[in-house]
Amino acid sequence: EMTTDKKPLEKEIPKIKGFKKQIIAGAIIAAVAIASIVSGIFIFINISKKGGVFIYGYPMGPNTIDPLNYEFPNSIVVIDPVAEGLFDYDYSSGNAELIHNLATDSSWNDNDTELTCTLRQGVKFHDGTSFNATAVKWNFDRRHNMFENTTYYDLWLLPDGRRIINKTVVVDDYTIKFVLNAPYVPLLAVLATVYILSPTSTPEDRFIDITEYLVGTGPFTYDGYETGVEVSFIPNPNYWGGKPKIDQLIFKIIPNYDDRIAAMLAKDISMVYCGVLNLNFSILETFRNTPGITVEETLPEPTFYNVYMNNDLINVTMRKAISYAINFSAIIEGRLKGTIERVRSPIPKGVLYSNTTAFDVPAYDIITARQALKDAGWPGTAELTADGNITVGNEWELLLTNSTPLATYNHTYISCVALCDPFHDFLANCLKQIGVKLEKVYVTGIEYWTLMYYHKDDFGITLVGWGADNNDPSDFINMLFSNTSAYNFAQTNDALVQQWMGEALEETDPIARKQLYYQIQKRLIEEVYPVIWFWVPKHFDIYVSNLRGWQPNSMKTVFKSVYFA
Repeated sequence: EMTTDKKPLEKEIPKIKGFKKQIIAGAIIAAVAIASIVSGIFIFINISKKGGVFIYGYPMGPNTIDPLNYEFPNSIVVIDPVAEGLFDYDYSSGNAELIHNLATDSSWNDNDTELTCTLRQGVKFHDGTSFNATAVKWNFDRRHNMFENTTYYDLWLLPDGRRIINKTVVVDDYTIKFVLNAPYVPLLAVLATVYILSPTSTPEDRFIDITEYLVGTGPFTYDGYETGVEVSFIPNPNYWGGKPKIDQLIFKIIPNYDDRIAAMLAKDISMVYCGVLNLNFSILETFRNTPGITVEETLPEPTFYNVYMNNDLINVTMRKAISYAINFSAIIEGRLKGTIERVRSPIPKGVLYSNTTAFDVPAYDIITARQALKDAGWPGTAELTADGNITVGNEWELLLTNSTPLATYNHTYISCVALCDPFHDFLANCLKQIGVKLEKVYVTGIEYWTLMYYHKDDFGITLVGWGADNNDPSDFINMLFSNTSAYNFAQTNDALVQQWMGEALEETDPIARKQLYYQIQKRLIEEVYPVIWFWVPKHFDIYVSNLRGWQPNSMKTVFKSVYFA
């Protein structure tokens, strides 16, 4: 088993999922396969006496296979079985604790500006090239050079815009040092998102072409991609963790959702990717009632869907009123029944320091919503009553009927995305109970992201999903609510939250750091109201019942000691 010297890290370390920021665009992405984080690293370790071919029914093939340029999720499922990082996760605990992988040890200097890693010896890339410190430096230099003249991704930047890593230094054959531009506690979580590739087989100054081969150190070697049909892998006989027992791993491409469901019901595939927003209650029940198929619910995914309110346009009084005007049970118990749950923290479950029980998350309360506007003296509310009357034609609704709404906001979403109009109607019906008019604005995908990145002032309300790059809380908090982040779509700019975010990036004491993130979560939820906290997808693994050794967790879907009985 893969337990030789893979020990948990001594310092408080965040956990991860993925590598490149996952943004789920513009509305309820029901028709798009990125609707849920289902796929991760697939590792098959020596447990079984039996082999077999594992076939994963998947909706799309990869457009890219380079870890520096991948698309989520269709590229990552190809990269994960082949390439590895310096750090990985202990899946057996169910909590995805970060542990050493290609690195066997790590330590910080006294001021936390240098991280030194001892590397695993005797490891070979699939092409026979030796894994060592020179190979690690080559990978980080390639990253640096490839992005030197481009807008660098926020995950690798300090709040002041400088890169986290100043330089990578080879100390000796099996020791590498990362020199930082400033202390940065989440670094190990960021490093866990880096795949180390063979310097011999990987182009140094361009991305790997889809027709080329990906060469790493992982348990499976990349066997090729038959466009639109399948991606195949074969066991790496020289894998340092032991040759996998599975004889072949195949990602079978089945674009049509109904065809994937049918293939799983017929057990023509070993596991199926559904996408949570397509996986409704009746389909789950069908799988549960089919002999030979197992449905396993795991921790909710480190992903959420929230309605972003333009904080520059919508002040905190109205944001509070809107937050209490939303009838969340209509969503939770509606079409998505049984597949989602309410967001109760800006840090999802399974991510470090998430707290989903301690805060007063706004719940549907139309009296509180109306009273918030009256208490603030919102123009037009003086003669209105903050009651619970939501019958048709009540005095708050009549403001819209009489063309005198208390406020009018745009609801912007991508016109081609399924369920957009029903979701708009749901929001509009909720908001008219506080005298607010919501106007739909259709845009194309390109127009949407141009708006969200460069013209944030031009939208009022929009639904965006956010998936974890890594399991450090900064991946959500600092990305989504910092005034220095391009991903701060709500344009949140709260002085206390900003101060605490900066302190948490450099705080090495786990207790003090946890307290900072407690304060951040509490203030965002109970005082700032930057977004409407909506839903987090539940995670369901659907697979043939003779599969053994399954170890799912909140950050990755992992085969680690898998075989067929």
